[in-house]
Amino acid sequence: MNIRCPLTNSTNIKLERSIKTALIINKWRQDGIDVSRFFINLDEIKLYRCLDSGYRFFYPFNLEGDNKFYQDLQKFPWYYMDWKWEYGEAQNLINPGDQVLEIGCGKGDFIAKLKQRGNETTGLEFNEAAVRKCREKNLAVYKQTIQEYAASNEKKYDVVCSFQVMEHIAAIGQAITASLAVLKPGGKLIISVPNNDSFLGKDKYNLMNLPPHHLGLWDETSLKNLEKIFNIKLQKIQIEPLQSYHYRLYYSIIFAEKIRKIFGPLAQPLNKILGKISLYLLVHTRLPRKITGHTIMAVYVKQ
Repeated sequence: MNIRCPLTNSTNIKLERSIKTALIINKWRQDGIDVSRFFINLDEIKLYRCLDSGYRFFYPFNLEGDNKFYQDLQKFPWYYMDWKWEYGEAQNLINPGDQVLEIGCGKGDFIAKLKQRGNETTGLEFNEAAVRKCREKNLAVYKQTIQEYAASNEKKYDVVCSFQVMEHIAAIGQAITASLAVLKPGGKLIISVPNNDSFLGKDKYNLMNLPPHHLGLWDETSLKNLEKIFNIKLQKIQIEPLQSYHYRLYYSIIFAEKIRKIFGPLAQPLNKILGKISLYLLVHTRLPRKITGHTIMAVYVKQ
């Protein structure tokens, strides 16, 4: 089987691990979501690393979540956040007169803020419920992929940005190529993704970091290597410090599971106590500033 990295098209790849699909299906069922349709006749999926770029991707490639899956995720109040760290950082990089395209704009909170500043903004989004929310806010949002949109919007934008999107796309090389196609020469490409060098990468079975949710795993190395693949120049990398909205997730990944394995039936009351202590320390000390947070953001300039 001749498997190629979807970012570089290279066969210089290495198998890192296999994951049983039954484990993924059963864990999602505990949250009331059925993902079995994504794994029909598939006993396991595989995670590969591209040795040319450092990008890691899941195989087979046809595991992307559909519209129903993302509508199911909307029942979690934390899934579409109104504002987050990378929005503030990206906003500081955008000039008042810039034309901005956001790929995967969700409910449109970021482009709505830019529009209030006077920017001309456009969004792309596949979740139908989120698109309706955007249109209620009078935002120009289209239910299209970036590949589809790029076909008739070449060199239109000063800034193209995506926040927590590129990890969801199987055909990632095509998506980045299309993102650059709609960008003017000298324009900025802003990509923020989950940082797998952070606490997030410590949990190999975090459902949010597996298909059908995430199709690729990013870190600082793979983001830096994009300028070797595409006609772009890396301007800067920004690493998020641990944010308050990730305190509980941080404790869960770093401590809770280890305590469950060690203490068994005693783990639940112990985690309640230790979780409160951990939350207190994170809230009342400067510890979060020293902890690598969930997200990494890269800024590139199109050559």
